Amino acid sequence: MPVDSTQPTRERRALPRYAGGEISAYVRRKGSFGRLSVEIVDFNRHGAAIQLHQPLPAEQVVYLTLRHGMTQLERIIGVVHNCVNVASGFRCGIRFRTQSDQQFDRLMIEGQLAELEARLSGTDAADAG
Repeated sequence: MPVDSTQPTRERRALPRYAGGEISAYVRRKGSFGRLSVEIVDFNRHGAAIQLHQPLPAEQVVYLTLRHGMTQLERIIGVVHNCVNVASGFRCGIRFRTQSDQQFDRLMIEGQLAELEARLSGTDAADAG
């Protein structure tokens, strides 16, 4: 059944997400050399909603690069949870998979994601962990 993106939906997330407009981002599909510039719609340390001009298939492994101010996080492993057609392209939910054996510098990436979440939420990074 198609998802109607014009209807309000009940929030399913246990943790809040924060507006991601200040984050610039790229996504690369596993097995692909090219990367796509994407808009971060919302973000927390566990995942993000992205908007782009082409769909990504559910369960696709992706690698994200996020930049916020002087901080750049590279090669964050994620998995596409869902992807729906919206008026301005496609909106995809990405779950970060930092616990994957393939995630390089796991603890550093998790710490940087927590710091970025804290900055976006306006809280102290020490409170985020």
